[in-house]
Amino acid sequence: MKKALISYQGWVSQIVDPGEDFEIYEGPDATIAWVDAPDNIQLDWTLEWSPGQQRMIWVERDGGYTDLRIARQVAYGQIESQLDLIFHDIETHGQLDQNGDWYQHIVSVKQMIDPPSTQTHPTTEDLSPENLRATANSVEPSADRPNVPCTAELPAWSRYPGWKGYTA
Repeated sequence: MKKALISYQGWVSQIVDPGEDFEIYEGPDATIAWVDAPDNIQLDWTLEWSPGQQRMIWVERDGGYTDLRIARQVAYGQIESQLDLIFHDIETHGQLDQNGDWYQHIVSVKQMIDPPSTQTHPTTEDLSPENLRATANSVEPSADRPNVPCTAELPAWSRYPGWKGYTA
């Protein structure tokens, strides 16, 4: 058994052996807490509510979740940069074609990042506070879905049996 320092949202920030945990603020408005965790826990894991099991469970993630729509938007770059590429392609070659820098840039992004339509779950923009609550109460957590974080009012550890202040 390990000890994990988790945020109220359920994200792991530190992992230690029992006895190596250090004192932290544990008042009613605490934003982190120590909990018992499996021996194989990793920093990318999250502690999330399982509606089906009616308890908090560890979601074994291999890394942060990537929203493909946002990833493509970032990779394409700001519109001003794209317009500058287009301008220089026209200025240099007199036209826009498949040999230009702008076109090659767009092609490389499309090849590198799958289209968002392959995602079968809510995107980041769908996760308003209301949608977060609805999702948390109806969708099972999974490594291939975005983390549905807990709130400061109902921190992840408060419903987890591995927390020293847990009451059923």
